[in-house]
Amino acid sequence: MKEFGEHYRRGLGMSARNNALAYGYSVTATASFGMLAHTAGPMSILRIFMFVVGSGIAFASVNALVTRGFRQRVEQEPPVVVALATAFAVVSISAGVGIAALIGWGVGGWVAW
Repeated sequence: MKEFGEHYRRGLGMSARNNALAYGYSVTATASFGMLAHTAGPMSILRIFMFVVGSGIAFASVNALVTRGFRQRVEQEPPVVVALATAFAVVSISAGVGIAALIGWGVGGWVAW
């Protein structure tokens, strides 16, 4: 039984390490969508697609910035650094959703989407 527990623990660690960034981005995008639906006015098919395009552009921009225009590979961090970053993901997720709220309330309308 101890061997099963160790395998399970390592599997959870791999899942958290390999999926942390995607999970954080997904939560941020989903919650930001909900925030804009609440603050930026009526949802429409066009505004939903505008959100998709905006989210994609934001993600691509961060990738371009980090890789210096897709010319430099980003080195991997040690597992303990990834674990610490994952533990603090609530801060970045909250900041992202907070920015969406500010844009929704401050700008509003189709521009916020």
